[in-house]
Amino acid sequence: MTHILRVDDPRELLALVPYQLGFQPESSVVTISLRGVRRQVGVMARSDLRDLCGPEGERVAAAIMRCLHGDGASGVVVVVYDDHPAASDDLRASIILDRLRRAAWGTVTWVALWWLSAKRCQVAILRQGQAGAVQWEDDGLTPMDLDSTQVSATMVLNGVAVRAHRSEIVELADVDPIRFRRAASSADRWWRRRSEATTATVGPGEESPGASARPGALSAWQIQSSALWLAALDDAGSRQDDPDHAHAEPGAPSLGRMSASLRDPAVRDRVLAAMIVGAVRGGSCAHQGAQDSRNDGRPWELAWGSVMDVGRARAPQSAALHVLSELVLSVAAHTRHKHRADALALVAFLAWWDGAGARARVLCELAARSDPQHRLTQLVAELLDAGIAPGWVRRHARTVAE
Repeated sequence: MTHILRVDDPRELLALVPYQLGFQPESSVVTISLRGVRRQVGVMARSDLRDLCGPEGERVAAAIMRCLHGDGASGVVVVVYDDHPAASDDLRASIILDRLRRAAWGTVTWVALWWLSAKRCQVAILRQGQAGAVQWEDDGLTPMDLDSTQVSATMVLNGVAVRAHRSEIVELADVDPIRFRRAASSADRWWRRRSEATTATVGPGEESPGASARPGALSAWQIQSSALWLAALDDAGSRQDDPDHAHAEPGAPSLGRMSASLRDPAVRDRVLAAMIVGAVRGGSCAHQGAQDSRNDGRPWELAWGSVMDVGRARAPQSAALHVLSELVLSVAAHTRHKHRADALALVAFLAWWDGAGARARVLCELAARSDPQHRLTQLVAELLDAGIAPGWVRRHARTVAE
């Protein structure tokens, strides 16, 4: 269910920021897009305070404003979170505003700059088009006031929680060591079957990588791997459709085989296509969606087009996306660290598609620790760095602007 909140008070907007990001910002600058004449709240772009004020600040500011411009921003609110106030606050505020203003595209109204700490809230007096020293005013708002707002009450009522720290956005479950070893052993055996399918023996003790041991062996392995994933995705989707019905998580051997399967790009693309279709139509449609993609032979192209094309892109259903993402995170938790990038990158892509940029960024960082050269991880990171939103977000921004 979609809840529409009317934010007509500064403290309501400030209270919304942690819920929108998913965590309580610290030492951060959050730049908020306001769209159209009705000032609808749009994208919130967070950056580290030290980055925006540091030597690379102009590049960071350019990336932020590029993101807000793509969102159709006509107004901008800047919120600075800093629990270590210093005598240089005025200078840092001036630097932040000047860099963002210089990076702005077209006509943008600078609505407000708030500076928040654990003990105080102050707002800058902004004069459009003027740079220089910042003047502050005190309207009596305190940090405690942000806990007693319509936004906070609504979010709590709907079970939305705010993480204390950014690192807590994504937490892999702790897996029993015996169960983990069973999954890892199963993954090794399953990947060994793929290796045997792509290596032919040409003589005593000699192997020829790339030549199939028997015709169709690799294709058969990929089909079996895809079927394993499709069955698990269907079960996860039906869990979302019927939450009262008991559905067991796949066993450790199955999770291990699913983990190894993602290391094959063709299987990974089919899984991604299945999850995209499942998250749009409802989780139980994942199997049929992946079958359609497999029959077409271009699952990645189809998935990419349905996510990026402004004309036909659709927003995911949050409930369906959640159960599908949780399944993939369970696979990641049962995977050795060096092979986790495949599963984490899939969830990062889904998070970006859902508009959860902070979650996508954390997942990319975790995936990069496993494999710094992972291509899907790099793709999602590039989308985030460039401020490129999925098609359904850009279509909505265009409608509001018009």
